[in-house]
Amino acid sequence: YCGALFVLYVLLLAAVCVAYTHRLIGPLRPFARHVEKLTAGDYASRVRLRKGDLELYADYAERLNELAARLEEKEKAGRA
Repeated sequence: YCGALFVLYVLLLAAVCVAYTHRLIGPLRPFARHVEKLTAGDYASRVRLRKGDLELYADYAERLNELAARLEEKEKAGRA
């Protein structure tokens, strides 16, 4: 009986860890893609986060999107 409870506990703990890690680490890939695109000169790129991502990342995504918008405006003004 104790062995079954221990196995259940370990499985539950693993599921919680995987879910939280997904929410914590998941947004890093969109940020990396966005920075790669900005570096390549694609200023129309924007960061899009998932609904379940941590709110902490929303502020950084908004700032990066503002930076991309400013760079895009400067590029358009330079062409004119």
